[in-house]
Amino acid sequence: MAWTPISSTQTDAGSIVNQTLMDSIRTNLDDLNDRVSAIGTPSDQNIYDNFTSALLSTRVIIGGGAVGHEDPYTWDFRGTGSHSLATRHTCALTQAGGVNDYASIMASSYKMRFALDLDHTIVFECRHKSSQSDITEYWTFGFQDEAMIGTVNLVKDRTDFMGFIQGTGVANTYRAQCDDAGAGPTVVVDDEGDASAWTVLRIELTFAGATQQVEFFVDGTSVGTSTTNIPNGVVLRPMVGTSDGAGARTQNFDYIHAFWATQPLSA
Repeated sequence: MAWTPISSTQTDAGSIVNQTLMDSIRTNLDDLNDRVSAIGTPSDQNIYDNFTSALLSTRVIIGGGAVGHEDPYTWDFRGTGSHSLATRHTCALTQAGGVNDYASIMASSYKMRFALDLDHTIVFECRHKSSQSDITEYWTFGFQDEAMIGTVNLVKDRTDFMGFIQGTGVANTYRAQCDDAGAGPTVVVDDEGDASAWTVLRIELTFAGATQQVEFFVDGTSVGTSTTNIPNGVVLRPMVGTSDGAGARTQNFDYIHAFWATQPLSA
């Protein structure tokens, strides 16, 4: 439905309804329309949190003995660890500490597989809290090589990866990095923030011709950008996951969003 703006000349000064009130309503409606247009996206490929008990409890055996479940239009749950539901919109990923034990959530193959060779912008955001107390565990929030799906390397391998992992020097902190085919990594920031408290992580990928950039945000503040070691020859999926560690570790996610900020262009 097309938006038909109301002009100030259409508010009758002689009306029984006060002209100032009518003009204020007109202004507010115009502002609402502008805001809706600004936050709306032109693609149906957006993925939002849909952490329901049905999705988390229906798990099937996949290759290599791993357990997983894929909802065709939202998220893909994989791993030998556990996926549990704290509330309808809070999901906990837990691994028991074994070297091959992992739990992950990634975009469904029916929705989000990014070939990073077209002009577009992608946003991936989550609200995360970790129970980690050491730096031996692998946990990941970012874009991972789709070839790793169904194996523990989905969480542990960072040879084609962009995103946040655990800090390498201080427990319960974040490290942002990107790596193209094992050439890097380019480390944007390390030992940032406090992962023991709820933290909003955001990654923005922008691809425009020869310009490729990834920018990382922690609680709304940019912590750095990179234009190097951005994977461009593999298909990536947005994912979160956890593996290894000294004893059971749990990663909590209040929400996970992945969406096109601008639609892919072929030229």
